[in-house]
Amino acid sequence: MEFYTKLRDKDRALDDKIQLIRTNTHFIPNLHEMVVDFLVTELSQHPDIPTLWQMLRSSLDAHPITANIIRLVKKSNLINPISVVFKQNNEDALENVARILDLTIGHYNKDSVLNSYSIYLNSATYPPINDIFIRFIRLNKFNKKSLSGFVLENIDKFITNYSFTSLLITQTDTIRSIQWASDMDDFLIYHLTQHYDKDLIEHFIRTSTSHHLISSLLQLNQSKAVPLSEDLLQHLTHQSIELRSPTILNALWTIEPDHMFAHIDASIRIGLADDVDRILQEKLLFTIITVYSDTRSLPTLTESLISALSSNKHIHMHSTIDYALMNAYQIYTTSEQVEQLCNYFGDRLRGTYGIEPSIKKRKSEGNGKSVINPDVSFTATAAIAELFFMALPKLLTSVTAGVGDDLRTQVQKLAEDISPQYTISDASKEYRSVRLMRCLAINQIITLPQVFNAMIDAFEAAAKNDDDSLASEYAQMAFFTLSHKVVDGDVARRFLDVSTSVALHSSKVGEKVLGCVVRHLYVLEHYARDEHLDAFIEFICRGEDIYTSSQAVAVEEILTSALFWELSRFRSRLTTHVESTLKSGDQRIQAHTLTLLLRFPRGSYTSKFVRNLAIDTAIALESVAEKVSTYITLRRLLLALIGDNAKVGAKNEEYAVYLATSSTWNTSGDEKALNELNKVSIQLLDMLARPIIRTDCAQLFKKLHKKFDKGVLSMMAASCVLEVYLAHHKPSQESEKSATMTTTTTTTTKDDNKYVYKLTQAMVNKLCSELVYHTTVANISALVSCLRMSMIRGGGAVDAKCLDIAKSVTLTRVHSTTPNAQVDSATSVLHFLSAGLVRNVEQIDVAAASWCIYHERASTEMKSVIGRGLAEVVVMFLGDNNNNDVDVVGNLWEVFHSHIREPTSPLLAALDGLRVVVKSCREGGNGRFIRRRLSGLLIDLANAAAVYKHLPTTLGGIIELLESIVHERAILLQSTDVGSILIALTNAVSASKGTVENEADSAKAQALYDRVNSTLLQLIRLRRDICASHAPSLALLLSGLIGLPLTLRPNLGGGAIRAHLAHRPSWLPSEMALNPKSLTRLLEGLTTKTVPLTTQHQQQVTSNSLKEAFARHAYIVLHTFARSATSPHSFYPQSTRHSLMAGLYALCECVDLHKEQEFMLSGITDDGARSVVKVLWKDYDEQRYVGLS
Repeated sequence: MEFYTKLRDKDRALDDKIQLIRTNTHFIPNLHEMVVDFLVTELSQHPDIPTLWQMLRSSLDAHPITANIIRLVKKSNLINPISVVFKQNNEDALENVARILDLTIGHYNKDSVLNSYSIYLNSATYPPINDIFIRFIRLNKFNKKSLSGFVLENIDKFITNYSFTSLLITQTDTIRSIQWASDMDDFLIYHLTQHYDKDLIEHFIRTSTSHHLISSLLQLNQSKAVPLSEDLLQHLTHQSIELRSPTILNALWTIEPDHMFAHIDASIRIGLADDVDRILQEKLLFTIITVYSDTRSLPTLTESLISALSSNKHIHMHSTIDYALMNAYQIYTTSEQVEQLCNYFGDRLRGTYGIEPSIKKRKSEGNGKSVINPDVSFTATAAIAELFFMALPKLLTSVTAGVGDDLRTQVQKLAEDISPQYTISDASKEYRSVRLMRCLAINQIITLPQVFNAMIDAFEAAAKNDDDSLASEYAQMAFFTLSHKVVDGDVARRFLDVSTSVALHSSKVGEKVLGCVVRHLYVLEHYARDEHLDAFIEFICRGEDIYTSSQAVAVEEILTSALFWELSRFRSRLTTHVESTLKSGDQRIQAHTLTLLLRFPRGSYTSKFVRNLAIDTAIALESVAEKVSTYITLRRLLLALIGDNAKVGAKNEEYAVYLATSSTWNTSGDEKALNELNKVSIQLLDMLARPIIRTDCAQLFKKLHKKFDKGVLSMMAASCVLEVYLAHHKPSQESEKSATMTTTTTTTTKDDNKYVYKLTQAMVNKLCSELVYHTTVANISALVSCLRMSMIRGGGAVDAKCLDIAKSVTLTRVHSTTPNAQVDSATSVLHFLSAGLVRNVEQIDVAAASWCIYHERASTEMKSVIGRGLAEVVVMFLGDNNNNDVDVVGNLWEVFHSHIREPTSPLLAALDGLRVVVKSCREGGNGRFIRRRLSGLLIDLANAAAVYKHLPTTLGGIIELLESIVHERAILLQSTDVGSILIALTNAVSASKGTVENEADSAKAQALYDRVNSTLLQLIRLRRDICASHAPSLALLLSGLIGLPLTLRPNLGGGAIRAHLAHRPSWLPSEMALNPKSLTRLLEGLTTKTVPLTTQHQQQVTSNSLKEAFARHAYIVLHTFARSATSPHSFYPQSTRHSLMAGLYALCECVDLHKEQEFMLSGITDDGARSVVKVLWKDYDEQRYVGLS
């Protein structure tokens, strides 16, 4: 009573009361109800204090909610303080309020809950609270008037949840009362799809102004096979033309093409207008072309298109529509229409060109006014005629030989009548004439036109007037003629004089003409003077920063053509130019030329002399370079020129020493540029040192040791050289060499080793002091290289000294507040390696623990960097056959395995660590090490999957480890191991009742589902021999997998929702529709023949499938599908059912080997499920017979 009196003392401060509760509730029992009474009372007066909410949450979580607690909650009307928190958007209290609301929401007045939810929607944003309200509203019935008011007031706040919103609208019948905004169209389509109502659809079609909504509703109406009334059709046609809507017109042309034939001209004008969305226009025109193609009425469409294009000179068709119309002419033009269209285009082109009187003009639809504009009539006709003549060569094969010859003669006469005038006074007409002539020539319908001075003059005049289209057409026609016809040399050279000057000029005309030149380089090779070639070479040698994007592409194409094709003149002059500039002595010119060499395509021809000259020049220029970008360019060039042909020589050795001691290793500046420079420098130094170390490296290491003593050798460069040495001098190789060497060779090797070990010792001594202050990746990696050297020689004191350094660095990194994944990874390698070399088991455990810390704090993108460090350690120790070394990895395995056997944190890091060890052991080729430990691990993983199946992240780590084992070490699996894997996967997909750690994520759920399916599929493919004996377990797992793509039916009550959730894992969102494509591939894998892996080399293995072994169990999976398909609370969406069909047919194929009648009758008592099976079997028989035919 004293405690209660103190709590009710009005003179006592609130903080004192809070401290009193915290002090006494741990020691005095039965104070729970008093505390709750006090807290709810105080919260009614002070809802803005987060501490009170936190204490109330802790109290409710720690004790069961009794009747007295419920009475206190109701009495205090706690929903009102909760609403105040929402209104104030008190982020500090939202998490605790969410938990309290979840525990108590069922004990409030329903109208007050709706009011609180309305306040929440208008103030706060915290998804868990939103889910609590939605779940409560779904599971309870409300007064229709109150719920309607709530919907009308707040629909724009929760409309993103389509199924919930649809449920509320269905219950309240407020669909006609809501003010539908434009961003609600998608929901309205969803709702009407789920609850089809013809009158509602017509209502929205007539009242809505949203083009997208009207179009979607028309498509929905068509999917239900409901025809549109004549009155509604007239209304829609008038509305779409008045609103200039290609979206509605596209839907009408798709649904009612017969009605729309009368409105073809208006539809095409809207499809070609400038003020309408281009993508929507293309869809409309493509639909119209499709309709007229299907009815074989392309001549009518041609007239409409020409009429529309002639009515306005500013409209034109886009390239995609040009291509579609050309294809339509090519495929859907009848043999009778070929001659008709040829005559039509001939008469119209002549009439509009001015040779003959114009043909009778076409009238528009409604009025009697002409829509032909004389100024643009020819260009419009020529644009469509060009598409028809592109299709004409194929069309001529559909007519008789005599008709084909007559048509060719007719077109040749037409080309002569409307040939270009080579004057730019009427540029648009001339452009179309030239373009049409070139089209006819390219398609070999007419003879090639001549290239003469008038054409060249017209081309030059068009270029001066900056008419890029006309100049480009002239250039293309001239180049095409020069490449296919012998032309007088003087005329050709005059044209090249003009075209070269135009192409090399920086303008839009120049870029287009340059593109023409690139496509016809062999014309330059044959006709051009040396001056022309030199002009292009000078243009190529300009700096990259001077080019426009199109010029840069053209230069790359010219280089590729010159260096790979048979362009001997061009290549010869290019090589001569490169050689002369490299010898010029001008550093600026030499740098430009070297940059040009770097742009040479990989594998292109370069003479040995020029390559050596370029290498010498690059090395000389590097000594005077100042910018980081210059160093990167020069070293990239050296890397490309030297390539894999690096040889032993004094010059290469001298440059390797220079590169290792270069000041660029310690340059300050932009971090990204410096990282790129160091990367290129390491690659170059590695390539130079490799041949030297393979032969005689004594002099190289002697020089490097002297440079290191002087302090000019970079630690990163020294580490790189040591890594190259280690790659060619492994411990096993050293022992083999020492047993077979002659006396001379032994002396030489000792000299090599002497300087190598001197350099190593000097690096260790320096790093012991530097690593204390400069914990960088370069320094740590250098010390790791020194330790690996000690694995060859035997480290002794060096190893112990390095272990002390590793302990110090690890301690610093573990407590660092600025995580760096690359430094952490290098630190873990150093600690593992030093501890392993001195056989210190305790420090191996410490290194494993620190690696787990690094892994836990690394971001998702950088976890792979941490994993690569561990993989490097495993490969180091498993590469040697020394059993003591293998125990290092064994201890590491045991540390990680212990976290799974007796689950402790950090479990995710332990799972990822084991995955890295499994993969690295495969690379090391040590299968016996894994085999001894695999069975116990798989048993523990199966148990862990059952315990943690309610934690999606942890479960994902378990599945990822299983996937790695199956993919990397399937050959080691035994029958018990396969059983453990199937149990683990079954536990992962089974229903879970635990609390989810976070809100389930759709993308992660789909990825986890696909990973389970791919793991099982790989297991079946690789170990089909073992899986055959586990067919019952496999059928049970497949039954669980085939039920997961089910989707919750809309508008269900609470009981149905709970029944649906009772059969689903917690990592799968309740309303998510999984994509079953991976499951379909898995089911098809049952009938796919494979050759299983085997360890018996003499055993004969045949290709087979699981079809026969699975025949007696496949019906279990099909029955599960049938029962799921007839579930009252869930269903397979149409897309899901369609994707599953191939896999279901594979199951039917398995059953077909057994007894079909037994399958049809056994295990199914529900008539609906039986009908599903019968329909499935009928479809299976039909597709099987079609396949056989």
